[in-house]
Amino acid sequence: MKDLLDVKRIWEWLKRSWATSFGCILIALVSFTFGYQLAIKYITEDCRFMGNFRDGPQAYSCQQRVR
Repeated sequence: MKDLLDVKRIWEWLKRSWATSFGCILIALVSFTFGYQLAIKYITEDCRFMGNFRDGPQAYSCQQRVR
């Protein structure tokens, strides 16, 4: 049974896999956050200068709200 389960080899594989997937997850989160902030920046700048913005084919007009 010990020959079938090489715990040290399995542990090394788990460490390598975790390190690789962690890097991918970290890059995906950083990319998503950067893209989200960039989209918000574009919308706020378009509203400030033109008074409207586009999301694909749909156009929106910017209006201030009083709360």
